[in-house]
Amino acid sequence: MATIQLNPVFEGLSRKVGDLVFFKRNGETYVRRRGEHRDAKTEAQMRVRTAFTRLVKIWHYLGMPMQACWDDHVKDERYTGYNAFIGANATAQREGRALTLAPAARELHGFSAVPGKAGEITCALQQADSSNVTTLFTQKVGDDTGCGLLRRHEWGQGTGTVLGGLEAGTYHVYAVTTDVPYDESLSLISLAVQTVTVA
Repeated sequence: MATIQLNPVFEGLSRKVGDLVFFKRNGETYVRRRGEHRDAKTEAQMRVRTAFTRLVKIWHYLGMPMQACWDDHVKDERYTGYNAFIGANATAQREGRALTLAPAARELHGFSAVPGKAGEITCALQQADSSNVTTLFTQKVGDDTGCGLLRRHEWGQGTGTVLGGLEAGTYHVYAVTTDVPYDESLSLISLAVQTVTVA
């Protein structure tokens, strides 16, 4: 891959010309040869693709607070927060392990998640800070294609909450605190994850 200087007429070019591909990243224009594409579509390859597709959807679903953490984490690097998130989580997603939702996040102490009644998980915080907002995410551990997508749950008030309507199975439960409601936040304060099996 080479960095090139283009005539201003061609600035913003992001196309194929012959066997060359021009693209922009971080304000720089690059050129590389178009690679050979061989689509074997083996069973193993399709499992990897499914896991990757889910991981990309998770990145978009997480929104600004998590994406900002990743972007800040790689701000002096030559790649994006998205690339770092995918690289850090691709194997975990395929293997059904809990994801790293935010790099170097401060740990949320005192969070617990335990099985409740059928289809429920009971969550608690030992010391809830009334100035922070807690948001929960659940992710069902899947079959040989890895974990499923994330589902968001609002905590509400108090030091405990119950997540209901869950299918039987094993879940990763992520607790995230922000200073304002999650959709309005630009960064997170702390994070914890626990794995729970629901009857």
